[in-house]
Amino acid sequence: MKEYNARPDVVEKSSARWAKRKADETPEAAQARKLAIKRAHAVRRYGITLEQRDEMLAAQGGLCALCKSEVAFRSNGGFDRAAAHIDHDHETGRVRGILCGACNTALGRLGDSPERIELVLAYVRGQDGTST
Repeated sequence: MKEYNARPDVVEKSSARWAKRKADETPEAAQARKLAIKRAHAVRRYGITLEQRDEMLAAQGGLCALCKSEVAFRSNGGFDRAAAHIDHDHETGRVRGILCGACNTALGRLGDSPERIELVLAYVRGQDGTST
């Protein structure tokens, strides 16, 4: 068990301090804090800046790299088909492009496996290779 779980008194004090800080935070400061978190996440997870991310999306014409639907980066954090996602190779970490939520989820569910993707394609087309 992690120490913070074993010490509810510490968690409670920390939570109270966080709640007070958030209550005193101006909307501008909250927006700046959220942007700083996004910047750190993009660099830590994908090795790119938010500006590089935005340039990638612009280079794709604001479209998903797979299905070509319009996408945009959202600030609400919820799932949205039109929300843009940074796609990367899970083995190498290399960023491949920007995808919509549905394509990103589909690719992830297929384990980024070309073989599995080909099996899905064959299934959708039917055994004889024609579309059903």
